[in-house]
Amino acid sequence: MTMGAWTYSSTKMRSDLLPMQVKDTVLSRWKQEFLERASEIFEQPKDGQDKDARIAELERMVGRLTMQAEIAKKAVSYASWLRKNSEE
Repeated sequence: MTMGAWTYSSTKMRSDLLPMQVKDTVLSRWKQEFLERASEIFEQPKDGQDKDARIAELERMVGRLTMQAEIAKKAVSYASWLRKNSEE
């Protein structure tokens, strides 16, 4: 099987194509580990989707709280202005 610069034979990888010297046994172990876990690597975890939903919920909450804080600041400022003008 040929994949770009990497060439695999049925039993041995060709380390002569590698830019650095890595033993065939190490390459074989990496290949075996990758093939065993490839689905885990490229699969989107379900808890990641839950995290995304939680992040979206928290962002909405931050937006609401920010608006409430701005309204409260304006209310305090207006009340202070009313008090100041009513004393004059």
